[in-house]
Amino acid sequence: MNTADRIVKAVSDNPYLKISQIARDFSTSRSQVRRVLKRNNLYSGLKRKPYFTIINQEYKEVTEVEVILCDFHIPYHDKKAVGIALGYAKQLKPDRIRILGDLVDFKSISFWDRKRDEDHLLEEIENARDALWQISETFKEVVFHKGNHEERWNRHVTGEHLDDIDGNGIDDILFLDHFGIDYIDSLENRQLYGEWPHHGELYFLHGDETKASFSGVNIARNVMKRTRDNTIVGHFHRTQEHYETNPMNGDVFGSWTVGCLCDLNPSFAPINSWNHGFAIVYYHSDGTFHVENRKIIEGRIL
Repeated sequence: MNTADRIVKAVSDNPYLKISQIARDFSTSRSQVRRVLKRNNLYSGLKRKPYFTIINQEYKEVTEVEVILCDFHIPYHDKKAVGIALGYAKQLKPDRIRILGDLVDFKSISFWDRKRDEDHLLEEIENARDALWQISETFKEVVFHKGNHEERWNRHVTGEHLDDIDGNGIDDILFLDHFGIDYIDSLENRQLYGEWPHHGELYFLHGDETKASFSGVNIARNVMKRTRDNTIVGHFHRTQEHYETNPMNGDVFGSWTVGCLCDLNPSFAPINSWNHGFAIVYYHSDGTFHVENRKIIEGRIL
């Protein structure tokens, strides 16, 4: 039996043989193997074994869903962006809305505004009350975290009397108890309970607590370098995410910065890298989760 006949027999017995393997086995070239197989009408009948193993993903059951909204800066919010985010959330019907700080701007008591305007301050508070009432009426659970703009109230107003304002705390002036909204101060939570606010394996901060710079290229990475754990923040007005793997055990951790819902071109920062956005978190019964960090670009959710 000559070499050509032996090639034909080998392929007839095993049509999964590869051209390169046949050439090596019979000490010939790939082109000669192809010619032999074509003359014997075997070339088109060569078969291939699947190269990849197809795996059907088994998804964990989602037990809770929450939508995270950040940085409204009322009354300097972007009406369209807020409407889009709330509209999406209303269709999603989450178990919880989490407002991750800076709902109110408190411009007139900021470092940047040297002249306190009491009428404007009261108007901001009234607008924020209306916003919280609407959100609490629309969604079954609302959680509100203190941001650095709410800290403006604590820093500049606590102890002072304002007409039409009863109480000194944010929870008092915004009627949070009346609306059934839980108020969370992350630093206070750390002092009282020895841990940062979290749900399952995900930690929540407004973002100013991390002392990460607004000017960083990858702010989410900077947040990760400070918290060293799964953390989602607002504050930076940019949609970013960063993941790292623990080299010792293979565990993966993520950090997310969520886009804002405020005016993208305020007078104090007309040129910036901000974007509108919100996030959805899907929780599983074992405390794990996954985050969809959505952007709102030109009126579209991406």
